[in-house]
Amino acid sequence: MQYSYPRVSCSAKGGTGGDMGPFQITPSLYLYYEPEVRVALNLEKFADPYYLVQALFAATAALRDSAKYHGIAPRHVQITNRALVEMIAATYHAGPRNWKRHTGENSYGERTLTNIEIGNQ
Repeated sequence: MQYSYPRVSCSAKGGTGGDMGPFQITPSLYLYYEPEVRVALNLEKFADPYYLVQALFAATAALRDSAKYHGIAPRHVQITNRALVEMIAATYHAGPRNWKRHTGENSYGERTLTNIEIGNQ
Protein backbone atom coordinates (compact mmCIF):
# COMPACT_ATOMS: atom_id res chain seq x y z
CA MET A 1 0.00 0.00 0.00
CA GLN A 2 1.39 3.41 -0.94
CA TYR A 3 0.50 6.57 0.92
CA SER A 4 0.17 9.98 -0.67
CA TYR A 5 1.39 11.69 2.50
CA PRO A 6 3.55 10.60 5.43
CA ARG A 7 1.47 9.03 8.18
CA VAL A 8 3.16 9.95 11.44
CA SER A 9 1.89 10.60 14.94
CA CYS A 10 2.71 14.30 14.98
CA SER A 11 5.06 16.79 13.41
CA ALA A 12 8.70 16.75 14.40
CA LYS A 13 8.53 20.29 15.81
CA GLY A 14 9.89 20.34 19.31
CA GLY A 15 11.42 16.90 19.52
CA THR A 16 10.20 13.37 19.27
CA GLY A 17 7.38 13.54 16.74
CA GLY A 18 7.24 11.47 13.62
CA ASP A 19 6.94 7.98 15.06
CA MET A 20 4.57 5.57 13.33
CA GLY A 21 1.96 2.99 14.18
CA PRO A 22 0.66 1.53 17.42
CA PHE A 23 4.16 1.03 18.87
CA GLN A 24 5.42 4.48 17.86
CA ILE A 25 8.46 3.18 16.01
CA THR A 26 10.69 5.65 14.18
CA PRO A 27 10.62 5.40 10.38
CA SER A 28 14.34 4.60 10.10
CA LEU A 29 14.12 1.89 12.76
CA TYR A 30 11.07 0.38 11.07
CA LEU A 31 12.83 0.32 7.71
CA TYR A 32 15.72 -1.53 9.34
CA TYR A 33 13.40 -4.28 10.68
CA GLU A 34 10.91 -4.34 7.81
CA PRO A 35 12.74 -7.09 5.84
CA GLU A 36 12.81 -9.30 8.97
CA VAL A 37 9.08 -8.71 9.51
CA ARG A 38 8.30 -9.48 5.87
CA VAL A 39 10.19 -12.81 6.03
CA ALA A 40 8.77 -13.80 9.45
CA LEU A 41 5.20 -13.20 8.29
CA ASN A 42 5.76 -14.51 4.74
CA LEU A 43 4.60 -11.25 3.17
CA GLU A 44 5.08 -10.52 -0.51
CA LYS A 45 4.81 -6.74 -0.15
CA PHE A 46 6.17 -4.13 2.22
CA ALA A 47 5.21 -4.76 5.85
CA ASP A 48 3.04 -1.87 7.06
CA PRO A 49 3.85 -0.37 10.49
CA TYR A 50 0.16 0.51 10.92
CA TYR A 51 -0.99 -3.12 10.87
CA LEU A 52 -0.89 -4.40 14.44
CA VAL A 53 0.78 -7.78 13.86
CA GLN A 54 3.41 -6.34 11.53
CA ALA A 55 4.12 -3.47 13.93
CA LEU A 56 4.31 -5.90 16.86
CA PHE A 57 6.94 -8.02 15.08
CA ALA A 58 9.07 -4.94 14.34
CA ALA A 59 8.75 -3.54 17.86
CA THR A 60 9.60 -6.92 19.40
CA ALA A 61 12.68 -7.27 17.21
CA ALA A 62 13.80 -3.74 18.07
CA LEU A 63 13.32 -4.29 21.81
CA ARG A 64 15.12 -7.65 21.57
CA ASP A 65 18.08 -5.98 19.89
CA SER A 66 18.03 -3.06 22.35
CA ALA A 67 18.42 -5.50 25.23
CA LYS A 68 21.14 -7.43 23.37
CA TYR A 69 22.98 -4.18 22.65
CA HIS A 70 23.24 -3.63 26.39
CA GLY A 71 24.39 -7.23 26.93
CA ILE A 72 21.17 -8.46 28.48
CA ALA A 73 19.17 -11.50 27.44
CA PRO A 74 15.66 -10.14 26.74
CA ARG A 75 14.05 -12.78 28.96
CA HIS A 76 16.00 -11.35 31.93
CA VAL A 77 14.53 -7.86 31.63
CA GLN A 78 12.29 -7.14 34.60
CA ILE A 79 9.99 -4.16 34.79
CA THR A 80 11.21 -3.51 38.34
CA ASN A 81 14.72 -2.67 37.10
CA ARG A 82 14.08 1.01 36.34
CA ALA A 83 17.53 1.83 34.97
CA LEU A 84 17.49 -1.13 32.60
CA VAL A 85 13.99 -0.44 31.31
CA GLU A 86 14.88 3.24 30.80
CA MET A 87 18.02 2.25 28.89
CA ILE A 88 16.13 -0.15 26.62
CA ALA A 89 13.31 2.37 26.01
CA ALA A 90 15.85 5.06 25.15
CA THR A 91 17.67 2.71 22.78
CA TYR A 92 14.37 1.75 21.12
CA HIS A 93 13.52 5.43 20.71
CA ALA A 94 16.88 6.89 19.69
CA GLY A 95 18.99 3.97 18.50
CA PRO A 96 22.29 2.63 19.78
CA ARG A 97 24.30 5.78 19.06
CA ASN A 98 22.02 8.34 20.72
CA TRP A 99 20.31 6.50 23.57
CA LYS A 100 22.32 8.17 26.35
CA ARG A 101 20.86 11.56 25.39
CA HIS A 102 17.38 10.17 26.13
CA THR A 103 17.89 9.03 29.73
CA GLY A 104 17.59 10.95 32.97
CA GLU A 105 15.09 13.45 34.29
CA ASN A 106 12.36 14.54 31.83
CA SER A 107 13.76 12.27 29.12
CA TYR A 108 11.98 9.86 26.80
CA GLY A 109 13.20 6.94 28.89
CA GLU A 110 11.97 8.50 32.13
CA ARG A 111 8.56 9.32 30.59
CA THR A 112 8.31 5.70 29.44
CA LEU A 113 8.89 4.52 33.00
CA THR A 114 6.22 6.91 34.26
CA ASN A 115 3.74 5.55 31.70
CA ILE A 116 4.56 1.96 32.71
CA GLU A 117 4.07 2.77 36.39
CA ILE A 118 0.73 4.48 35.70
CA GLY A 119 -0.39 1.48 33.63
CA ASN A 120 0.51 -0.98 36.38
CA GLN A 121 -1.55 0.74 39.09
